[in-house]
Formats: sequence, structure tokens, C-alpha cells
Amino acid sequence: MSKWTTREGVDNAIRERDVEYIVHAIRHPETPQEVRDYLADFVRDFPNGKAKFSRRRPKRRGLEWERLKIAERVWWVKKSKGLKKTSSAVDEVAKELRCSTTTVWNCWHGFDPDRYEESRDEGLLDALRDEADEARWESTIESLKDEYGPGKEFTDEEIEAVAKEPDECGRDYDD
Repeated sequence: MSKWTTREGVDNAIRERDVEYIVHAIRHPETPQEVRDYLADFVRDFPNGKAKFSRRRPKRRGLEWERLKIAERVWWVKKSKGLKKTSSAVDEVAKELRCSTTTVWNCWHGFDPDRYEESRDEGLLDALRDEADEARWESTIESLKDEYGPGKEFTDEEIEAVAKEPDECGRDYDD
């Protein structure tokens, strides 16, 4: 089953209004009898109002990615337009995304532009290295097919051995 095979787990599912989990737990044969009874009590008491879902709306999950995208957008607007004040960029992004400035400020809070730029540069460098490696791999396969014929198949080890050989300039790109 999953992590919610206890009464506390069921309470979590009820608090988060996870009806799909509740249905799954009721139908699943490995759900412990104690939990099934607890769920049955909830289902029995729900229509008459003795048992209820919480009044508050549950927190949305997976917002970290959205928060990062909004903070990145603020940084990009500030940087590209040469704005001195972050508040100007926040106002602009809030208008653009049609959300409150408080929401954008909350996303911006904790965002480290220096670390972001550093990780972005590292990611770009990694992507360029991967692209160069892939191009070198493909050109090695083409040169092997030119040398041995198009019908011959090569193992990864054979391709790698030839790809690691220095090129015409005498430079080895595998540092």
C-alpha cells in the first residue's frame, strides 16, 4: 500500500481532500481492517455532517518550480531593462503574470541571483560539452563507416577508442 495505511494517514488524506486516495484505500485489499473501519465511519458520518473535509483549501503541491520561474523572470526583467530597483521589476512581472505583487515578492524572497547565474553558466557549459561530445561521437561513427563501409556496426568501445584519438591538429578534446 502506501504511506497512508494508518488512521493518521487517512486523516492527512481527509485534510488534503484526497478523495482518490480514500477510494483507493477503501478498495485496496491490503488496507488494514482498522483503517477500513475508520474510513467506513468517515463515509457514514460525511452525509449527515458529523464528518467533514477541512474548511481551508489545501496547499497546492509542486509550486517550487513555479516560484523559481517567477523569481527568474524578475531577475531577467531587472537585468535586461537595467532597472536599479527590484520593486520595479516585481511590479512589471506582477502585471505581466496577472498576480499580486505580494505573490511575486514571496517568490523573489530567497532567490540568489549570483548563485542562479553561476548554476546557469555551469548548466550552459555542461550542455555545450554534451553537444560537443555528441557531435564528436557522430563524426567518429561517420568516419568509421567511411573507412569500413556503411553496413558495419560498431560497439561503443570501438567508437570511444577512435573518438579519443587526437584529431588532425594533434589536440585531444577529452580533458
